[in-house]
Amino acid sequence: MRDSNRSCNGTRLSSCIDIRYVAARAPQRASAYLIADGRAIMYRMRADTWDGIADVNNPPVARLYLQEFDTVWNASAVDQACE
Repeated sequence: MRDSNRSCNGTRLSSCIDIRYVAARAPQRASAYLIADGRAIMYRMRADTWDGIADVNNPPVARLYLQEFDTVWNASAVDQACE
């Protein structure tokens, strides 16, 4: 595949990501989730298993987990080596 960083609809995706160290005071969870477009969510209660749910149109639940993510993200530290 020639353009490996294109999405399914052909839009060019960013090749830049940010990684932060989770702050010790941030709430910790064993779950894993992915939120897309503020409405779709994939959720696994335990990050070490593949069992989970996916909903492509549930803005209230997506918003809830996005708020949780933002809380942890904003409390986390930027890796100084990456700046």
